[in-house]
Amino acid sequence: MDLLLGRFAERHLDALSEAELGQYEALLEAADPDIYGWIAGETVPPQAFDNAVLQLIRNFKISRVGD
Repeated sequence: MDLLLGRFAERHLDALSEAELGQYEALLEAADPDIYGWIAGETVPPQAFDNAVLQLIRNFKISRVGD
């Protein structure tokens, strides 16, 4: 998770709004297996984490495949 979230941060952190930065910081407090499941679509995230930032990370993960 550190690699994925770190690369996401390098590429997108500067463009996030204050609200999105808060969402990202909250996501970092969650357990890695939970985050992985939410990003991979294996589990449904709790409402507090089902937000624009999680969707950006999902899209980032998809775009990084084969990169």
